[in-house]
Amino acid sequence: MLKTKDLPLLLKKDLSKFVSNKSLELFTKFDLPSDFLEEDILSWPDNESCKICLEFFKTLKVTNDVAERGIALIEEYNCCLTKDEDQLQYLLQVVRNHRQQFPDCNKKSLQ
Repeated sequence: MLKTKDLPLLLKKDLSKFVSNKSLELFTKFDLPSDFLEEDILSWPDNESCKICLEFFKTLKVTNDVAERGIALIEEYNCCLTKDEDQLQYLLQVVRNHRQQFPDCNKKSLQ
């Protein structure tokens, strides 16, 4: 997880540090043109393919499913089970330990 104190170091990194062999999969997955990537970067602002991708990524909403599920779980427990903060923290520890013991929660692992 990115910490606020690490942000200045992150901003100094070159863009190439965030690109890998799998980066092109993003274009394929969303059926986006990637031909502009082979052209000079100075021509990108005028390139129609680049404009299409830019508009798409501007409107793309990024979510972290794991975090959202965790927040929903805490809100549910917080509202329904206890108003005592100590009890809530204990309950969250119990849930975390249970999930470590039974990570896939299917019948076979529970037997």
